[in-house]
Amino acid sequence: LAEGAQRVEDALAQRISPGPVFSRRGFSVWTSQRRLTVIHPAPLR
Repeated sequence: LAEGAQRVEDALAQRISPGPVFSRRGFSVWTSQRRLTVIHPAPLR
């Protein structure tokens, strides 16, 4: 399940990277070489 979610995030990131990738649990900020994942305690609105 985790791998599937990772693939979805990777696909989204490839479409709009570099930039923030929003998901249900938080968002991932992509840089040129790596991704910084930020987990939010509350859902984004």
